[in-house]
This record gives sequence, structure tokens and C-alpha cells, in this order.
Amino acid sequence: MTKEEALEKVKNNEWFLVYHEEWNNDKEIVLAAVQQDAMVLQFASDELKNNKEMVLFAVQNDGLALEFASEELKNDKEIVLAALQKDNYSFQYSSYGLRNDKEVVITAVQQNGRALELTSDTLKNDKEIVLAAVLQDGYALEFASGELKNDREVVLAAVQKSGWALEHASDELRKDKTFILQATQTNKYACNYSLLDGYRYFNEIVEKEGEWFLFSCWNNKDWEIRFQVANHQNYLPNIEQIEVGLEDKVSDVQETYQLRQYEWLAKIEENKLTNLFSKDEF
Repeated sequence: MTKEEALEKVKNNEWFLVYHEEWNNDKEIVLAAVQQDAMVLQFASDELKNNKEMVLFAVQNDGLALEFASEELKNDKEIVLAALQKDNYSFQYSSYGLRNDKEVVITAVQQNGRALELTSDTLKNDKEIVLAAVLQDGYALEFASGELKNDREVVLAAVQKSGWALEHASDELRKDKTFILQATQTNKYACNYSLLDGYRYFNEIVEKEGEWFLFSCWNNKDWEIRFQVANHQNYLPNIEQIEVGLEDKVSDVQETYQLRQYEWLAKIEENKLTNLFSKDEF
């Protein structure tokens, strides 16, 4: 097969190199294939996988093609930054050295906050980087250092993006009444991961925020808070939610709470409860 014939076939079938390895070191042929589909770089020769022009062209078309670059080029800052601009998930294929490069990491976490998981411990303790990560995805707080999980500014930024991110804050902050009230006002769903005794702050929040706040706390892992939600002014979740709660907790909650759950079900069956909300109302 002549080179002209090979080029023509590549234009019609980008996977040509899979079946014709004899052409995997021909720069013109491989470039033509990569132009059709950057992931074809995986079938190129080791020499071309280490060719900066070739790899840069590939990652500019599909950042995930970085996976098939040589180890040397995975450590090339220009290559990795180009890949990140195209696909934020390409960060996982960069070298460990560049995962400790602040410019590269900032670029990565601004596009995908959870890329923080792949960075060095040093940068997981860098407030600028962690703030950038949680502002993109609140759940990125999970991968921050212990010190920054106890930083009020960082945690509030994460909670503002996602109330559920409070789960990954330090226990100290999750037990801090002043902070929990502030976090809950920032994002009502933060109440689900407070470690405060529900009876001590629940009503205070309801008074400030209004009754719309009630069902924000229904998924709180502290069952005292969930009972407080359910009992407040006779408001209860719908039957299906209560039944799910029973399946999840009936074996390990205190006997008193079990009895209260069964009482709720009995009352529902007897149609004695008012203000029974449906899912559609929330």
C-alpha cells in the first residue's frame, strides 16, 4: 500500500492505524488520523507519542488524549494546560510533578473542583486553591486539608455552593451554633449535617427563616432534628418518606423514637393528621 493510498484510507477511517501498525510511526499518517479522532494517538508509535507537536495537536482536539502521551509530555506544562482547556478531566493524566504546580492546579480546580483530590497534600492546604475548588464544586471540601476544613471562610464558600458540603467540615464547626446558624442562612440544606442538638437551635432557625425551612432538614442524620421537623406544628413528610425512614432506622434508633414513628403511621392511617404535605409542594 502506498502512502497516498494510506492517507486516503485514514481520511475515511480514523481507526486505520489499528489494523495497519506499519504506519504508526509515520507522522503525516498519524496526524491525519488524530485529526479525525484525537484518541487514535494511543495507536501511534512511542516516538510520536513523545512528539510535542503531535501530542499538542491531539490534546487541543480532545484533552483526554493526554492519557496516551509519553511520560515526558505528561510533565510538559504547555501540553497539560492545553489539555485542561479542552477537558477538565484530563488532569488525572498529568504528571505528579504538575499536580503540585499551583498554576496548573488552579486551572484544573476552577473547571472541576473535585480535581483537588488529585493534588499534593501541600496544595490541599493552600487556601487560594481550595477556595477556587469549593467555589466550583462545594463537595470538593472533602479533599481539603483538615486545617482548611476548619476554616470558616472556606467552609462557608463550600456551603454556599452546596449545603450538603457541610458534611465534610470539621466537627468543631459542625458543633458551633453561631457558625451553623450562619451556614444555614447561607444555604438551608446545611442543617442536614449539623452536629448540634436539634432542640437547641431548630426553632431559632425556623423563627428567623420561616416555615419554608422545615423540610430542608428532613434528611438530617440526627433523628432528633428529623423528629423536630415532623412534629413542628403537626407538619409531617408524606407516607412514603416515613416508610423509608422506618426501613433505614427501625433497627438502630432508640425504642422511644421507634414508638413515635409507629404512632405517626397509625395516625396517618386513621386520617387524624392535618397539614400533610406532598412531595410536589417542596
